[in-house]
Amino acid sequence: MFINKQKTIKSRKGFSFAELIISIVIVAVVAKIAVPPLLNNIQQSEYNSQLQSIYLTLSDALDTISQQTNGNVPIGPLDGTTGSTFRNSFCNIMSCVKTGSISTIWQGINYSYYKGPNTTGWTAASVYTSGDAAAVLNNGTFLWFYNYGYCSPSNTLNAGSNINACGFINVDINGASGPNMLGEDAYGFWIAKNTTSADYSLIPMGNGQDGYSCTAPGTTTWATNGPGCTYSRLSNPNTMP
Repeated sequence: MFINKQKTIKSRKGFSFAELIISIVIVAVVAKIAVPPLLNNIQQSEYNSQLQSIYLTLSDALDTISQQTNGNVPIGPLDGTTGSTFRNSFCNIMSCVKTGSISTIWQGINYSYYKGPNTTGWTAASVYTSGDAAAVLNNGTFLWFYNYGYCSPSNTLNAGSNINACGFINVDINGASGPNMLGEDAYGFWIAKNTTSADYSLIPMGNGQDGYSCTAPGTTTWATNGPGCTYSRLSNPNTMP
């Protein structure tokens, strides 16, 4: 009877200090391996959701503008160098809390190319003029508007494009917050006019018809490693390079 009681007491004995330390180390190692990919997956899901949201918002606004103007969307003529008429037509529909130029709103944010080195930078002003029209939505999204003054396939990178581009809208879905990377939080959309029906569409860049694409690791090419990731993330985010 005494022996059985001793065995019972011994069987209830907990971990030794050494065993506890080993267990903690194992948990820490597993967490170090598993947590970063998990957090990255969560972040990527947020990017997907935010991009889908702004795509729907801009598309709905374009439809409303077209209805209100009987199809005469104020894409052009080129409004000086600012495109403010183009921007204001959208801000009259959407919740813009601030308007200005890209130099005052995008504030010279330095972007890296998609999965490229941080030393490879891009700024809005480095591509077009710092006076281009910009706005901020109430959710913090930055918008950059540019109108060509006319609609033509030659307004895309690829002169053989099937997109009759009249202008574009670039977005940063979380404003000045990081990572400030093209294809992660910065994207682009064409405003295009249908040559037969004369209606307008918001078309994600990188759709296979505009000469834009999405590649990784990042290069220093605007068209193959920037807004071209828009279509990829919208259509099938799980296959992003």
